[in-house]
Amino acid sequence: TTASENPQLIITGDGVRVRSTPSTEDDSNILGKLAKDTVVECLGISDDPGWVKILYNDTEAYVSSDFVSQIESESDGE
Repeated sequence: TTASENPQLIITGDGVRVRSTPSTEDDSNILGKLAKDTVVECLGISDDPGWVKILYNDTEAYVSSDFVSQIESESDGE
């Protein structure tokens, strides 16, 4: 396996819903939830404003961009 070159994001909200489509119109697209401080692999920005595409259980999924933050690679944490 090769190391991923995708940027890593950290979840900043608690219980952030992961969705199969970039929509909150109904809850049928919810795949699961992510806890705060979970690190996810970013696959890109969705064409729909306000959504980020991530890798979730080896599947493309979406989370609201309000609840993710880029990891500061130079930082050593707290």
